[in-house]
Parts: sequence; C-alpha cells; structure tokens
Amino acid sequence: MARHSKTKSSKRAAIQNQPPTVKVDATEVRRLVSNVPAGTLLRFTYKRQYPQVAGYLGGMIDKGVISVDSPMVKVLIHAITVSGSWDSDRNRTFEVRTTDKFDVDWFVDRVGSDVESFEVLS
Repeated sequence: MARHSKTKSSKRAAIQNQPPTVKVDATEVRRLVSNVPAGTLLRFTYKRQYPQVAGYLGGMIDKGVISVDSPMVKVLIHAITVSGSWDSDRNRTFEVRTTDKFDVDWFVDRVGSDVESFEVLS
C-alpha cells in the first residue's frame, strides 16, 4: 500500500513541476517565442475549427524553420491537411523544435491565432 501511495505522489509531483499550459492568442504566442534560442521545444494544441492550418507546419519543417523528432509527424500533418479532419483530439497537439532559421514573425503568422494552448518546454 505504501508503495502505491509513493508512486501516486511521484506522479502528482511530476505533473505539478511541468510548465503550465497557457491559453493564448497571437500576441501571447509572439511574447512566448520572441527570444527562444535554437533547439527550444515548443508544444501547442490547435483549435478544432480548421485542421488545414496544420499544413503550415509542413512548410516550416521543409524550410528548416522548425524541426520535429519523428518523420511520422510530416505524415500526420499531410493526412490531416488532405482529409480536413483531426481524426482525434490528440492529433491537434504538436511538439516542434526551433532551429537557427526560426523566424518569429513567420511562425506567429502561421500558428499564433490558430492555437488554443501553447507551452515553451525547454
């Protein structure tokens, strides 16, 4: 029983130590990313209304503005864009890394007004 409680407490502590998810608009996204260095991990969740906006991520990846850890992310982006459907809510959340080509204006113009939450993780 004590072991279970310890595990539960550890999970709770891990959740509490995570950076908060911020409900955002384009101005807030700009503020959050304006001074991030290359290699910074960003996590955001798109709004449900317009799944086609995920296609902008593919363009930013192709241009080297951001990077992703898995090539499957591009496949997912393509499927969402072509189908016009998120398929499930978990497909609305993306993690990307900034690169040395990261362009704040381009990123905010393509992502800023279409996300419901945004985090700078590292």
